[in-house]
Amino acid sequence: MTREDVKIVLVVDDDPMIIEMVKDFLESHGYHVIPATTGEEALPKAEISKPDVLILDVMMPGMDGYETCSYLRQDARLSGVPVIMFTAGTDPKFHERAFAAGADFCLNKPFEMERLLNVVSMAAAKKVKPAAAS
Repeated sequence: MTREDVKIVLVVDDDPMIIEMVKDFLESHGYHVIPATTGEEALPKAEISKPDVLILDVMMPGMDGYETCSYLRQDARLSGVPVIMFTAGTDPKFHERAFAAGADFCLNKPFEMERLLNVVSMAAAKKVKPAAAS
């Protein structure tokens, strides 16, 4: 199996139980999952792993999900990585704010794992290869 055969998903959430649940489920469906508990931890992991999809919680200490997503969109090496943002919050402007920050997909927690799998599959198919460095 080559790197192209296995899709890498970077899951960022400050709740280790959410990370473990998502990791176990996605890995049982053939994905390789890299966990991170903060936006600050996620950024270098994204640069190193070049994920096919990034799942990003909104409410985290330090750099929240919106800030993390905006930062990724400004990095030419990572700007093509599809971002799925999710939240358990009740902000009625969640979708609007997530898309403004650069998210490709939004989910509200709690979500059905099959729904997450469908969104991850769509996101992985959408990944844009980064532009060649000049």
